[in-house]
Amino acid sequence: MDFESQQRADIVANRDALPMLDHIFQAWHYNHDYLGARASRQAIDLPGLYPQLSVKELAEIVKQVNSLWSEAYHYGDLAYLGEPHEQLFQRMREHHPGFSDPTYQAVLRRGYFEAR
Repeated sequence: MDFESQQRADIVANRDALPMLDHIFQAWHYNHDYLGARASRQAIDLPGLYPQLSVKELAEIVKQVNSLWSEAYHYGDLAYLGEPHEQLFQRMREHHPGFSDPTYQAVLRRGYFEAR
Protein backbone atom coordinates (compact mmCIF):
# COMPACT_ATOMS: atom_id res chain seq x y z
CA MET A 1 0.00 0.00 0.00
CA ASP A 2 1.42 3.42 -0.93
CA PHE A 3 1.71 6.28 1.56
CA GLU A 4 -1.43 8.16 0.50
CA SER A 5 -3.54 4.99 0.51
CA GLN A 6 -2.27 4.13 3.98
CA GLN A 7 -2.99 7.67 5.15
CA ARG A 8 -6.52 7.41 3.79
CA ALA A 9 -7.05 4.05 5.51
CA ASP A 10 -5.74 5.47 8.81
CA ILE A 11 -8.09 8.46 8.64
CA VAL A 12 -11.08 6.23 7.93
CA ALA A 13 -10.10 3.85 10.75
CA ASN A 14 -9.75 6.74 13.23
CA ARG A 15 -13.38 7.82 12.83
CA ASP A 16 -14.31 6.96 16.42
CA ALA A 17 -10.94 7.88 17.96
CA LEU A 18 -11.30 11.62 17.30
CA PRO A 19 -14.00 14.18 18.00
CA MET A 20 -16.27 14.36 14.95
CA LEU A 21 -15.30 17.91 13.97
CA ASP A 22 -11.58 17.06 14.01
CA HIS A 23 -12.11 13.82 12.12
CA ILE A 24 -14.12 15.55 9.41
CA PHE A 25 -11.34 18.16 9.23
CA GLN A 26 -8.78 15.39 8.64
CA ALA A 27 -10.90 13.70 5.98
CA TRP A 28 -11.69 17.00 4.24
CA HIS A 29 -8.00 17.94 4.35
CA TYR A 30 -7.03 14.59 2.82
CA ASN A 31 -9.62 14.95 0.05
CA HIS A 32 -8.59 18.48 -0.83
CA ASP A 33 -4.83 18.40 -0.36
CA TYR A 34 -4.18 15.07 -2.04
CA LEU A 35 -6.99 14.79 -4.55
CA GLY A 36 -6.37 18.15 -6.15
CA ALA A 37 -3.09 17.01 -7.61
CA ARG A 38 -3.93 13.32 -7.91
CA ALA A 39 -7.56 12.98 -8.88
CA SER A 40 -7.16 9.24 -9.43
CA ARG A 41 -6.99 8.68 -5.65
CA GLN A 42 -10.13 7.53 -3.90
CA ALA A 43 -11.76 10.31 -1.89
CA ILE A 44 -12.92 9.69 1.65
CA ASP A 45 -16.71 9.41 1.56
CA LEU A 46 -17.87 11.74 4.33
CA PRO A 47 -21.60 10.92 4.00
CA GLY A 48 -20.67 7.23 4.16
CA LEU A 49 -18.60 7.76 7.33
CA TYR A 50 -21.30 9.84 9.00
CA PRO A 51 -24.67 8.46 7.88
CA GLN A 52 -26.28 9.84 11.05
CA LEU A 53 -25.76 13.38 9.74
CA SER A 54 -28.17 14.92 7.29
CA VAL A 55 -26.80 16.44 4.11
CA LYS A 56 -27.46 19.87 5.62
CA GLU A 57 -25.66 19.04 8.89
CA LEU A 58 -22.63 17.66 7.07
CA ALA A 59 -22.54 20.66 4.75
CA GLU A 60 -22.54 22.97 7.78
CA ILE A 61 -19.61 21.12 9.35
CA VAL A 62 -17.68 21.18 6.07
CA LYS A 63 -18.37 24.91 5.90
CA GLN A 64 -16.81 25.29 9.39
CA VAL A 65 -13.80 23.22 8.33
CA ASN A 66 -13.34 25.20 5.12
CA SER A 67 -13.67 28.48 6.97
CA LEU A 68 -10.90 27.56 9.40
CA TRP A 69 -8.64 26.19 6.65
CA SER A 70 -9.16 29.25 4.46
CA GLU A 71 -7.67 31.46 7.19
CA ALA A 72 -4.43 29.47 7.49
CA TYR A 73 -2.42 32.15 5.66
CA HIS A 74 -3.75 34.83 8.03
CA TYR A 75 -2.66 32.90 11.12
CA GLY A 76 0.72 32.04 9.60
CA ASP A 77 1.28 35.69 8.73
CA LEU A 78 0.45 36.75 12.29
CA ALA A 79 2.90 34.14 13.60
CA TYR A 80 5.66 35.49 11.35
CA LEU A 81 4.87 38.96 12.68
CA GLY A 82 5.57 37.67 16.18
CA GLU A 83 2.17 36.88 17.66
CA PRO A 84 2.65 34.10 20.23
CA HIS A 85 1.20 30.72 19.33
CA GLU A 86 -1.08 30.63 22.37
CA GLN A 87 -2.68 33.91 21.27
CA LEU A 88 -3.12 32.51 17.76
CA PHE A 89 -4.76 29.38 19.16
CA GLN A 90 -7.04 31.56 21.27
CA ARG A 91 -8.04 33.56 18.16
CA MET A 92 -8.80 30.32 16.32
CA ARG A 93 -10.81 29.00 19.29
CA GLU A 94 -12.86 32.22 19.35
CA HIS A 95 -13.46 32.46 15.60
CA HIS A 96 -13.64 28.73 14.86
CA PRO A 97 -14.82 26.99 18.03
CA GLY A 98 -15.09 23.27 18.52
CA PHE A 99 -11.84 21.99 17.07
CA SER A 100 -9.02 20.54 19.17
CA ASP A 101 -5.49 21.87 19.48
CA PRO A 102 -3.99 19.36 16.99
CA THR A 103 -6.36 20.71 14.33
CA TYR A 104 -5.43 24.30 15.15
CA GLN A 105 -1.76 23.26 14.96
CA ALA A 106 -2.34 21.76 11.50
CA VAL A 107 -3.88 25.05 10.36
CA LEU A 108 -0.97 27.03 11.77
CA ARG A 109 1.56 24.72 10.06
CA ARG A 110 -0.24 25.31 6.78
CA GLY A 111 -0.28 29.02 7.52
CA TYR A 112 3.48 29.07 8.04
CA PHE A 113 3.89 27.32 4.70
CA GLU A 114 1.53 29.70 2.86
CA ALA A 115 2.89 32.89 4.45
CA ARG A 116 6.58 32.19 3.91
